[in-house]
Amino acid sequence: MNKKTDRRIERTKRDIRFAFMNLITENDAEQITVKEITDYANYNRTTFYAHYSDKSELIEDIIDEAIQGFISKIEPTFHNGEVPIHVKFSSDTSLVVFKYVEDNKLIFSLLFDVNKFPSFQEKLCFSIKELIESDIHFLKQFKDTLDKSLYCYTQSSALVGRLNFWVKQEYAFNAEYMADQMVEYLKLFNRK
Repeated sequence: MNKKTDRRIERTKRDIRFAFMNLITENDAEQITVKEITDYANYNRTTFYAHYSDKSELIEDIIDEAIQGFISKIEPTFHNGEVPIHVKFSSDTSLVVFKYVEDNKLIFSLLFDVNKFPSFQEKLCFSIKELIESDIHFLKQFKDTLDKSLYCYTQSSALVGRLNFWVKQEYAFNAEYMADQMVEYLKLFNRK
């Protein structure tokens, strides 16, 4: 019984998120009313408020869900034990990141629009940073003098920057090209 309730709640929240995402393609978040969201989703306002206290909470839920999907897709790359750096940043590994964004380009195009979702890029950056920091084998390959937190933030910022560039270019390049370019960039700093 409890699982059935959870599925209904998830379906309702998914419908509300979907309605908001469709409405935000044409409007700024401030212009969209709860009534418009619920009308689009075919629910009443009471249902909306049963799941979200306000639009801000809905927006945060959309951002959190997108980031969780992104992180869960790339996380296996960072938790494979004793994996050398050159394997972690190979074209195949990088392709997972870009392919996920390419497969979900409609939502990422909206999320990377700072006028619609101003906190998305920063939250994504910190989530990627935490993921890199959780890779103990990866981090122990560096000297003790390296500020690991700064390094991880710099790497995550670079990835978010690449993704932002790609989105702003309206995906002019395919995921394979973006992955290859990321590897070529990383090679510049890994030469001995």
